[in-house]
Amino acid sequence: MRAVCNKILHTCSSLAIATFMLVHSESVSADAVHLFSGGFPASTIQNLTYYKDPSLTTYTYADEVDKAAPSWNGISSKVKLTNGASTAKVKVYAGNYSTQTWNGIMDPYSGGTYDPEGDDIWDSARIRLNYYQMTTQKSLNSLSIQSVAGHEFGHALSLKHTGRSVSIMTDDYYDDFSYYLPQTMDKDHLKLKWGY
Repeated sequence: MRAVCNKILHTCSSLAIATFMLVHSESVSADAVHLFSGGFPASTIQNLTYYKDPSLTTYTYADEVDKAAPSWNGISSKVKLTNGASTAKVKVYAGNYSTQTWNGIMDPYSGGTYDPEGDDIWDSARIRLNYYQMTTQKSLNSLSIQSVAGHEFGHALSLKHTGRSVSIMTDDYYDDFSYYLPQTMDKDHLKLKWGY
């Protein structure tokens, strides 16, 4: 399953889960349902490097990426995102993807092959931020763009959508960009996946 973030691609089961969680608003602890079974090796996650493609400067998203990536640091002693060279494991791009409805997308690769289910060991990932949707169509402000970038970095750290409104990893079915930093649920899921 591609980590797609948009209004249209939403399964019935996701809607049912989201509805249940809204009706039963008590706190929910972290669970493996919201984690990809695959991901980068733990040894890579300890210093996961990302590369900012020049397209981020062209589309004026470089600052938002610079703020989003390190927001995941300090949550788990086993996870650290750092800016690196073009050989980095995660490459971040921006583009005018006018035929796409997503704000951002993270594509994981295992052995150079796209891993649609997120259940393999990844050797690289690509994050793309969609200028057409975020700026041309929606006129998102800087914090909302940071929210999208932070959300996609969460996917690169093996986090799935939570279906909860108080989470940077909520799907953006309602285009809710209220949280531009990882929230308690996001932090709990990160620690469940990688340790404290």
